[in-house]
Amino acid sequence: MCVESYQLVPLLKALRMPRVSLLIADDIGLGKTVETGLILTKLWLRRRIQRVLVLTPASLRRQWQEELWEKFSLRFEVVDRRETERLRRRLGMDANPWRSFSRIVASYHYLEADPRELALSNAFDAFRAAVRKLVSTGTGPRRRAGTFAVEILGKRLLSCPTALAESWSRARQGFMDPDTEAAVETELAAAERAVRQETDDDREAEQRAATATTVIGAWLRNFVDDVAGEIEAIEYALTALGFVVDDAPITEQTPFVDTRFDALVERIESLLRAGGEFRDDERLIVFTEYKTTLDYLARRLRERYPADRVLTLFGTGSGAGDSPSMDEADRENVKAAFNDPTSSVRILVATDAASEGLNLHRTARYLLHYDCPWNPSRLEQRNGRLDRYGQARDVTVHHFVSNADRNLRFFDHVIRKADDIREDLGSVNEVFDRAVHRRLIQGEDEGSVTTDLDRGINAARGSADLESDAAAVAVAEEEARDAVLLDALATEIDLDADAMRDTLETAMAIPHGRPQLRTSEEPGFYRVLRPGLPGWRDVIDESVRRPAPGGASGGPMPRLAFSPEPFIERLGQLSVFQPRRDALLMHLAHPMMQRALGMLTRRRYPGVVLDRKCPIAEGCTSPRPRGLRRRQVVSLERNGAGAGASRATRRRPSSCFCRSEMPGCAESGRLNEPPRWAGLQSRSKIVSRSRPAEAGKRNARSATYTDNPT
Repeated sequence: MCVESYQLVPLLKALRMPRVSLLIADDIGLGKTVETGLILTKLWLRRRIQRVLVLTPASLRRQWQEELWEKFSLRFEVVDRRETERLRRRLGMDANPWRSFSRIVASYHYLEADPRELALSNAFDAFRAAVRKLVSTGTGPRRRAGTFAVEILGKRLLSCPTALAESWSRARQGFMDPDTEAAVETELAAAERAVRQETDDDREAEQRAATATTVIGAWLRNFVDDVAGEIEAIEYALTALGFVVDDAPITEQTPFVDTRFDALVERIESLLRAGGEFRDDERLIVFTEYKTTLDYLARRLRERYPADRVLTLFGTGSGAGDSPSMDEADRENVKAAFNDPTSSVRILVATDAASEGLNLHRTARYLLHYDCPWNPSRLEQRNGRLDRYGQARDVTVHHFVSNADRNLRFFDHVIRKADDIREDLGSVNEVFDRAVHRRLIQGEDEGSVTTDLDRGINAARGSADLESDAAAVAVAEEEARDAVLLDALATEIDLDADAMRDTLETAMAIPHGRPQLRTSEEPGFYRVLRPGLPGWRDVIDESVRRPAPGGASGGPMPRLAFSPEPFIERLGQLSVFQPRRDALLMHLAHPMMQRALGMLTRRRYPGVVLDRKCPIAEGCTSPRPRGLRRRQVVSLERNGAGAGASRATRRRPSSCFCRSEMPGCAESGRLNEPPRWAGLQSRSKIVSRSRPAEAGKRNARSATYTDNPT
């Protein structure tokens, strides 16, 4: 290795220092790694150092490890989540990588949070322990009230310090406002019922949580002197982070330090950007449980990046209040923009309530849990927005981890366990719930809770009923056979794209004439020439036209396709049907096709009108009672007379059955010869039914013929 003379300057300075403290700030490419390696080698040989920790961006960890080994023969261990997991499997859950290795390379985002953030976490842990101690000897309602109080506030802290600061500002109104009366346990129970009630409106959920925290603060007035020290510690920690809890809104305040947000920005820079610009082929979804956190993240991201790069998706609201509402059309527009490769959107910040059921995998493969819900099944629901059929790339899911923050460390263990047993999540949800409650509500020791969680999971694993490989293969083969039969049936009855298009246009042309459909510029698509066509406008508006923003009428009119081929995208060896915002696939069950088939059927088979008496039952002479009309349903089956036909079907039927349900019909149930159908080798059943006439409504008449020729 060749060493330049200027690279020896930092080494000489370090050797002269009794305690080495250097900032090496050379320009790019001048060899900062070489200068660092020279210093470490000399200090190590002189036994002035025993342990070394190299902190780098996550993307440079392997590079530093390789260069320190290749150029200086210094073996360093890369410590990250996977390495820590391997170490603990080998040495036990209590193994500490920082004590197990003397030379370590790690990402600075993997290490401890800022001391000010740790101070807030530790202050809340002390507050939780104090509240639990106060209510431990009380009545059942008091214990439940204390549990609810620490749960609500603890969940907000796990989301982000801003969410806790917002809730704490409301709680302190309850225990510091002299005009507020102390609350009792029944009021807290009512607030808990309101919070537990399911809602898909994030703003409504935030309002319930705000009311609950105010009631919690009023309930704490009963013990304010007993927890005064813990309350003061929380307020001191919030002030040290830069929050002014008396100055609303909290979401508009930027804390002095937020390591999680900084880590999010680092992920965005490494995953979504290159050369200072956003990449065209990558997107990121950031999930959070609370709209408070969503508002905070969206504001800070839009301050850092162009506003059109960031979209938000939250539960629908009524539009009241300061926040804009988001109706179904708005959600679909956000989904369409995020899935559109030509859109400028790169980051979507979403809540759980808004994201359920949405397919967001067309352009994105990166997902980040900004906070972690307590139920592992909810995590799987989040991941399913990207990790689903049709995803062409490997999905990468990120979450935060810290060796200093015990709660984040515990959730890291929960998430990894949930990922290991994805198939058995339904059978172990209760195990996770108990573990989370013990750690985050009761404040039990992390090590004991983690050990019990692993034991519970091992006991419950395998309870999911999974089909065997042989059964799965048999199902796949049966589905393949069914597909072949369906294709043969479609060929037999001439069911193809051209026939469906002709059927629809023929029906729309009655009595308005052709053309009604026009070939689009893109092959395989057609445009409706007259969306307001009389008799068709309603079905077009309801089943074809896209909703307009804000729920207004007259949304965009997509093109029509009669074959799935234009929607098929080839993703390697995988062919995936990808819906399009500007097009709609017609099929036999679509209301447009149903209307077309109904119109043509009525034209082809208009039916037979029976007036005063049944034409077959010649002996039935009873007049039609006043106020009654007749409806006739005719079903005709032509039976073959070949060798394979039964005797009953080969012979010519001698009669048909006519049943008159009119009052006073003396010939009801009489058998008669059917003169109209005497020339057909058939068996017919003609039933005439009477029903009261309804004013203003046409009496429906239909005739249905089923013809099965040999």
